[in-house]
Amino acid sequence: MIGARIFVALIFGILAASFIGSIYILMIEFGNQDWFQLAAVYSQAFLFFPTIGLVALIACYTPATIFIDLYWHHVNNGRLRLLIGFVFIAGLSVYIAGILSGRNILLETIWKAEQPATQADIVPAIWELHPQTLAKDTGNPANCVTSDELCVRQPILRSVQILRRVSQSRTGLTAFSRNCSRDPLLEDPPSDNLLRYCFPLLRKVDAKSCCFAQERFSRELSNMYREEEKHSQTGYIHAVSLPFKVFFMLTILMIGGLLATWRQKLDRFYESYMPRVENGVLIGATAMLFWPVTNQAFLQSAATLYGPYSGSIYQDNLGAAFSLVFGFWALLILFFFFRHHEKTVELWVKILGAVGSVLAAVSYNFIIDYAVRFTGAGTYMWTFVILALLGLMVFISSHFWPARKSSDTPKSSF
Repeated sequence: MIGARIFVALIFGILAASFIGSIYILMIEFGNQDWFQLAAVYSQAFLFFPTIGLVALIACYTPATIFIDLYWHHVNNGRLRLLIGFVFIAGLSVYIAGILSGRNILLETIWKAEQPATQADIVPAIWELHPQTLAKDTGNPANCVTSDELCVRQPILRSVQILRRVSQSRTGLTAFSRNCSRDPLLEDPPSDNLLRYCFPLLRKVDAKSCCFAQERFSRELSNMYREEEKHSQTGYIHAVSLPFKVFFMLTILMIGGLLATWRQKLDRFYESYMPRVENGVLIGATAMLFWPVTNQAFLQSAATLYGPYSGSIYQDNLGAAFSLVFGFWALLILFFFFRHHEKTVELWVKILGAVGSVLAAVSYNFIIDYAVRFTGAGTYMWTFVILALLGLMVFISSHFWPARKSSDTPKSSF
C-alpha cells in the first residue's frame, strides 16, 4: 500500500496547508490586536480547521488509505470509479466554495474574470476588507466617536471588539438578536419596543432602529468592498483555500459512507487494519461534530452585526443544513460501520440517548449561547488548542488499544 499511502499523504498535506494558510495570513495581515478578534467571530473558518480539523484529518489518514487501495485492487472498475469520484468531489468542492464565498476564484485566476467587487449586493466578511481600510473607518458620520454627535454606525472594528468583549462576559448573544423580517399580516411583537443593546450602534435602541443600523452596517461594508485596493490578502487566500476545506468535508462524509458500504470486503482484505480504521473514523467523526457548533456560534454573532442583510446564502440557509448532514453522518457511522460490534453500538446508543434527553430538556438557544461563549466570539485560543491536543492524545492512544486477531493481510503493489 505504499502508493496509496503516498497519494493520500500528498492530498492530506495540501489540505493541511490550506487549513493553516488562512489563519497564518490573517495573523500576518491584521497584526497582534485585531486578528484574533476576527478569528474568534469567524471561528468556523479560522480556528476550527487548524486545530480540531487537523485532528480529524490525521485520524482519517488510515481510513482514506484503505479506501484508495480497496478501489484500486478489489472493486470492479475501481480505478475508473475512483478517478470519476475524485474529479466529481473536486468539481463539487469548487462549485460549493464559489457559492459560499460569492466569487469563483478559478475563473478569476485562470481567465482573469471580473471580480465581484463591482456588484453592489456583495456584503463581504469583515476580514475581506484591507486592514488599513478598517483602521481608517471612523464610523458614520466620520469621527462621530470622538464628537458629541451620535453615530448611525460605529467603526467596524470597534463593534467587533465590543461584540467579543460582551461574548466573554456573558453566555451567548440570543437576547440581542432582533426580528427584522416582520409578518405584515400579524401585529408587531411587544419586544420590538424594548430598548436593547445594538452592536452596530453600541447603544440601546428599539428593534426598528437596530434593524436600520444593521442594514446600514451591511450596505457600507458593501460600498467599501467595491474598490479593489480595499480587498485584503486574507480574503483572497481564504477563497483559494475554501475549495480544499469543502473537499475535506465532503471526503470525510464519503469515507464514512463508503467504508460502511464495503464492510465485508474490508473485513476480508484488510482485517488487521480494521481496528485503526474504526478508531480513526470514530475520532474523526467526533472531531467534525465540533464544526456545526462553531458554525452556529458564528451565525448568532453575524445576526447581531449584519442582521438579515448580509446577503449570504451561507448565513441564511446552509447553517442548519450542515448540522443536519453531519448529524446524519455520525449516526451512519454508528449504526452501520459498527454493526458487527453489538456491545459498542449498545454503549453508544445509551450515551446518545442520555445526551438526547439532556438536549431535549434545554432550549436550542441555550445550547447556541454556550457555543458562542466557548467556541465563537467569546472563545480563547487555548480552548481549541486543548480540544485538539485531547483529540491527538486519544488518537495516539488508540494505536495501543487491543486489536482483534486476524489472518495475514494481502500485499498490495499500489
